[in-house]
Amino acid sequence: RVVGIGRGARARIRVDGPESEGISLEKSDGAWRIPDLGGFPASALKVDALLGKLASLQKRLPVATSEDAARRFRVADEAYERRLSLEGPDGPVASLYLGDSSGFRRLFVRAAGEPEVYEAELALFDASGKADDWTDKRYLHVASEDIRRLALPDATLERTDDGWVLADAAEGEAIDQAAAADALSTFANLDFRGVLRPGKAKGTEGEPETVIGVTLASGETREYRLYDSPEGDVRLLQLSSEPY
Repeated sequence: RVVGIGRGARARIRVDGPESEGISLEKSDGAWRIPDLGGFPASALKVDALLGKLASLQKRLPVATSEDAARRFRVADEAYERRLSLEGPDGPVASLYLGDSSGFRRLFVRAAGEPEVYEAELALFDASGKADDWTDKRYLHVASEDIRRLALPDATLERTDDGWVLADAAEGEAIDQAAAADALSTFANLDFRGVLRPGKAKGTEGEPETVIGVTLASGETREYRLYDSPEGDVRLLQLSSEPY
């Protein structure tokens, strides 16, 4: 039945840890999202990988059945490393406790309401309790060939059939094609460290420090707004068309 959670129109995964607030992943209209991050897209590859591993689990002989063993292996109701709850379109599907490692990418597991403790081919990172571990890190990526124009603070680059040129360039002024290619790569493959929870983006209340425009082949222009972070070691990025 675990396989069905990935195919249903609506589904939910809940991951709780002993010292974390826990996170939820919800599937609606064919896409997995993270409600705690304002519905930011979750990595379909990571979610599908977890569901695939759960679907392939097979019951073998249990390694223990006592309450003491459940506590020792960290799969007890009150002492666990992860509690994983799955819901499909028709309601709850399964609830599992994930505990200590029993070997390389192997964990002790126990189904809620059952005494048997088993070994399973899982790792704790497969069921991370941190929202940022589930975000789609390719969300900002665009195909490099789709970028037609880069409006940087000190220059505007435009793509032609012969390569990149500087808009409004002075007579005889040439562009460094290698530098233009580096700029193109940066915005085509833009990555991020994390997504701030809605209402928690301190530092974005005023005017951005830097604004960069990226025009795509479709005619869409993305405005990248960069802010200095109050923490000082990162920068905050917001697209003008996005709430994140």
